[in-house]
Amino acid sequence: TIKHHHQNISKALSDAIHDKLLIYNPASAAKSPSPAKFKAKFLTPKQLEQLMLLVKGSVIELPVQLCSIYGFRRSEVLGLKWKYIDFDQRTLTVAETLQQNTGGSYADVTKNESSCRMLPLTQQAYDLLLAQKEQQEERARVMGSYYNKSDYVCTWADGKVIEPNYLTRTFHKILQKSDLPMVRLHDLRHSTASNLIEQNVSIVNVANWLGHSSPTTTLNFYAHTNQEQKKRVANVIDGILSVR
Repeated sequence: TIKHHHQNISKALSDAIHDKLLIYNPASAAKSPSPAKFKAKFLTPKQLEQLMLLVKGSVIELPVQLCSIYGFRRSEVLGLKWKYIDFDQRTLTVAETLQQNTGGSYADVTKNESSCRMLPLTQQAYDLLLAQKEQQEERARVMGSYYNKSDYVCTWADGKVIEPNYLTRTFHKILQKSDLPMVRLHDLRHSTASNLIEQNVSIVNVANWLGHSSPTTTLNFYAHTNQEQKKRVANVIDGILSVR
């Protein structure tokens, strides 16, 4: 945040120099603090299983499950639309997001070009999405004009789209009543990445799965190793040094 403010002030003062209101930029002598290295939190596969039981039957069950499978951002999972899901080819495409401001939620583009991506439907995702579509169609038939028809995947029983802030708040409330670590909804994204890396999926493939612009971004976030990985390194070292 501080770096962002520094950049804005520096740009304003640079414009002032251009307009001959100043002869030098005072912000050029200011040093912005180095940000602390971010340490991502994540849930293990066993903890994710517990989480799925906790959200089962709630309106946030589907978005939480999809975030755990695909590492979606909040805006991506709520922005999913049926027109981007191909059951025949078993693919889904992240092409839009659902954002929220003081005036309510609104559709927007993805964070960047790499965030717009096509992914295969896992069997679990296929079953979840097919069940959701059938349920929405049945509710629309029964409720008639009372049903809020839209193309969104993650909705309330009456078809209204789930608001981003509601998803976050409800996720936190569920965790508070459990023994699971208090992670953020966004940490499901970190969990997906960490667990894929733990299963020896390449950084490049993890980056593509998450929609990172570069594998370097993935490395910066998930270069940490857990205890099991360290044990494997130790075993390799033992193998090397045992050679006489």
